[in-house]
Amino acid sequence: MRKTLSTSLLLLLTSMLILSSLSPAKALRHAAITVDGNPNDWTGTPGDTNTWVHDGTAGEWIWTDEVGDDTGNGSYTYPYANVTGTEKLAFSPGDFDLKGLRVAWSESRVFFLLTFVNLTDNNWGTDYGEENVWVSAPTVAETTAVAICIDTDRVPGSGMAMVDSLEAGGGSMRTEILLPSSCLWEYTIEIALLDVVLWYYDGAFIAEAYRNFPCAANVNVTKTIEFAVPISTDPSSGLPDPEGETWALFAFIGSQDNEHFREIASAEVAATNSWAAGGGEGTGDADSVGPDPDAFDCAFFANKSAQENALKGFGPGPTDYVEISAYKETPEFPLSFGFILIAIAVLAVSFKLRKKLYL
Repeated sequence: MRKTLSTSLLLLLTSMLILSSLSPAKALRHAAITVDGNPNDWTGTPGDTNTWVHDGTAGEWIWTDEVGDDTGNGSYTYPYANVTGTEKLAFSPGDFDLKGLRVAWSESRVFFLLTFVNLTDNNWGTDYGEENVWVSAPTVAETTAVAICIDTDRVPGSGMAMVDSLEAGGGSMRTEILLPSSCLWEYTIEIALLDVVLWYYDGAFIAEAYRNFPCAANVNVTKTIEFAVPISTDPSSGLPDPEGETWALFAFIGSQDNEHFREIASAEVAATNSWAAGGGEGTGDADSVGPDPDAFDCAFFANKSAQENALKGFGPGPTDYVEISAYKETPEFPLSFGFILIAIAVLAVSFKLRKKLYL
């Protein structure tokens, strides 16, 4: 009897060891990435369209976005102006169409890679002189604006709802978008003219936390924007260490206009103003704040239809901001179907062998 029990226990322990070896991958720091606009040192394997996958071997979290969904509520139109003094279009089709977002981190930095259908260089960045000396790219993606919001504490009601750097549309981004109360942001990363700014909300005030980012773009071949944010325990110096933590991420893409999101005007206004983005439902002109959300594209929606529905109408909020609840968490390690089948099989075999030993 004692031998039978010992054998049974051995089988159970063996089953537990097999199951533990099959458990999902843990968070893994990425090797240092060179921020040069070249995505070659991002080695993770993406999933299907509109999926969020974790490649445990590469240490990357990868969102693959649907192409051709850069239409906001379904009716948004690009500005059709030419670059001043030329016959070149200032905005190219696909400038606001996100193809993918990747996130990874090393011991000292959090890395981001965004891929677009197109990126346009109009030499507008040269107008800012020494202001953008930290940009390492020889060319600048001038027409595209990005806002990445991060809920780092995952405490409902803790953080800022408005996707702006200051209150009520008076800030730098001016997206007319709200986040749900379950995922309010502590940090927002804003990109315009490859000027990457980290904003931090401490519960009472929004502050420009950090600005001197390594950042680069490849507008000719890979259509990518790549940048890194330092990891720091001081919120004025960088992001907290994400290792072992769960973050909620949001990402919004729009048209850059003087380092904020270009306002969405009505179709009637856009017809007479070549610099206006059109298709909005409100009556605001190209320079007013609100009420249409100013994102042409967003990450993390299940499909184009869901995204269009979220960007329609005037949602809840102090200035009729539209609430966007599409987000993903990192790290996110769902049990795979294969893992579940193997686990069931191992436990079943263990149970049958143990039963025979007792007989």
